[in-house]
Amino acid sequence: MGSVFEASCPCGFQGSMTVGAGRSDFQTNSKFPFYCDTCGMVEVNISDPTPICPQCQSTQITPYGKPPISPDGSNSYYMQWGKYRAGKGGHLCPKCKANSIVFERYMMFD
Repeated sequence: MGSVFEASCPCGFQGSMTVGAGRSDFQTNSKFPFYCDTCGMVEVNISDPTPICPQCQSTQITPYGKPPISPDGSNSYYMQWGKYRAGKGGHLCPKCKANSIVFERYMMFD
């Protein structure tokens, strides 16, 4: 079962990110939000053996929930799919570059 999360920052940045996948394609198409040095916040298919940015094909990407773009999320399970997990807030904003992004669950799907 997947979820859609809304990302927001006080600077006005807003985005929608998918976490996980539906029952029919979770083995080949599972998503998690990453930060790309070139493109900002992107949904990356973590089912691929080597995750890449879907927009520029860069491998210079970091999953939200990992330093330096997020506080240490080692014990945080607010947003999780497999080995990827992130807390609710304190993440790097692609617009203002402050660590002020907050994720809120918007909906779940199957």
